[in-house]
Amino acid sequence: MIACLCHAVTDAEIRAAAAAGRSVEEIARSTGAGTSCGCCAEYVAGIVREHQDCGSRAPCPGCPRRPAGPAPAAASGGAPMKEAA
Repeated sequence: MIACLCHAVTDAEIRAAAAAGRSVEEIARSTGAGTSCGCCAEYVAGIVREHQDCGSRAPCPGCPRRPAGPAPAAASGGAPMKEAA
């Protein structure tokens, strides 16, 4: 999805930069996102905040910060599902 229409920057590009530890300012310099009309500036800042906070929760699927190996099993918290006949 295009996140910055002025510079045709995708949300995937912004997420990758944020996951690599880039700041809002660094993302703006490298992509131009948030530097023209400003409509996407808060969106970029929100993505950066999400990635700054990701050390306090389980990593999202596909996150570059996820350790190598199999994904952790999800806690079900409920009764097991029955198989369809």
